[in-house]
Amino acid sequence: MPPWPLPWGTSAEARKYGEQALHLAREIGEPCAESFAFYTLGGLYRDVGDHAASRQCYEQPLSLWDRIGSPGATKELLAGIAWAELGLGEMGQAQAHVAEILAYLDAGGFLDIDGRPLMIYLTCYRVLVAAGDPRASEILTSAHTELQEQAARIPDDALRRCFLENVPENREILREWEAAQARKQS
Repeated sequence: MPPWPLPWGTSAEARKYGEQALHLAREIGEPCAESFAFYTLGGLYRDVGDHAASRQCYEQPLSLWDRIGSPGATKELLAGIAWAELGLGEMGQAQAHVAEILAYLDAGGFLDIDGRPLMIYLTCYRVLVAAGDPRASEILTSAHTELQEQAARIPDDALRRCFLENVPENREILREWEAAQARKQS
């Protein structure tokens, strides 16, 4: 089941444009544009639950992003791959990718705020929960803290509420946090 279904028609149209972007990037020989097209397609396939296609798309730009020195973005790709592997039931591989992300964070690495750092945290949390890893609660706490810090920087109440309620990974982190808090109280 997709983590947050898109309205019917939206994902198919977006995929069509993503595939057109990929074709054009290849046609003009622009590897960075090709990488971003693959990244976008990976997310689209993730959103509709096509884990195999999602993993394949996320794997394509990995070596390029490593070469151009974008470790935060590379970790976002690894999280996408781990999410796909979780969906495919390939726990060992998903755990290995999450371990690499966590080692990067433990060493002081940072996640690109222009990317989707909260999606990375949510993916790590979900893989750790599925694996029965006790570090899951620590990752959820980190995700919730980061989410609250980002929300606090939004001065407008309506925009802050929109950020918390309408961004899928933000909404999921809040839901998971509230469920964890309820479990602690019971």
